[in-house]
Amino acid sequence: MSRILVKTVREFRNRVSHHEPVWKKYGVETEIDAIEHLRDKISKILQLLELVSPEKKRLLEKNKIIERAYRACTLGELRRFQHNIATHNVKSISKLCRLVQSAHDANSVEKIQVYEMGKISFLIHPN
Repeated sequence: MSRILVKTVREFRNRVSHHEPVWKKYGVETEIDAIEHLRDKISKILQLLELVSPEKKRLLEKNKIIERAYRACTLGELRRFQHNIATHNVKSISKLCRLVQSAHDANSVEKIQVYEMGKISFLIHPN
């Protein structure tokens, strides 16, 4: 089992290091397939890390690095990088609070526009 994990992680690391498309694999035909493939790779990396250094894995969890990695592999983030996400117009503190809570609960990034001193855009990133 650990030998397979090491091989999988090494091959994935090589693809990343050589700037190859990491989402490509036999059978990956849709965006959802690609996201599932990447989430599977994250899972395998975490399994190997748990075997090699559980304390390092706990450190990644504590600093929410794992959460961020999984958030990067979502359809919402793909749309954001394609500049194709909804913008929420914020005209009240209560709406801003709801959007912040929504971003936190869904572990997603939300784009907002505030009009207090002209139109200003922001991204809400959960930490």
